[in-house]
Amino acid sequence: RYFPVSGKWEQRPNDDARAWSNDAKKILDTLQPRFLIQTSYAGPYGDSVGFTERAPVELKIEVLWGRAYLANICDYEAYALRDGTIERWDTSLFSKIAHAPVADPAQNKKVQWLKEEGHLERAYKLAEKVCRSMLADQVRVDIFVRPGDLEGVVVNEISISPGALYKWHAQFMATTWRRGHVEHVYTLKDTKKRVYEEGKNEGKLSNGEEWFVRE
Repeated sequence: RYFPVSGKWEQRPNDDARAWSNDAKKILDTLQPRFLIQTSYAGPYGDSVGFTERAPVELKIEVLWGRAYLANICDYEAYALRDGTIERWDTSLFSKIAHAPVADPAQNKKVQWLKEEGHLERAYKLAEKVCRSMLADQVRVDIFVRPGDLEGVVVNEISISPGALYKWHAQFMATTWRRGHVEHVYTLKDTKKRVYEEGKNEGKLSNGEEWFVRE
């Protein structure tokens, strides 16, 4: 459905269908209406479709306390953990009941290029950098990658109230997030600076190159 410009401008996010929506609303209510123009993310064959085996992929990376826990790879129905382990969720009835992942690389060949070409580590580092710059306890950072291009790792969007299902990881992710608050493993920072005003490019809102991962 397409909204008129005025209607879209007046729309307010609420995340009613997401987890932690009540908490997220307190932050969303502070946002002022703005818009962002984003170019398409071209694949290895250009800005086209039809090359599913070598198409760009979005990694939905959950970061807790500045450390990436996993990347949700919806295109391959798989999770990639911070240590590089790739688990594909089987669609069989047994897997749905027992929450049994398929971790054998031989059965997950189509998704292995993300690890073998080095994309996972770069994407994790970028997601962690975004989270730490936000001073956030939890955030999901969605990152685009494309085959054969390590420099093509870029942030697409972020979410503070993700709606993804994490199956057998959900309990452990929630426990990790909660434990940080219970044990008070953080320190508060009093700052009025925006995220893009931090770092070596302080005060300059560029095209985002300062956020690209560099060795």
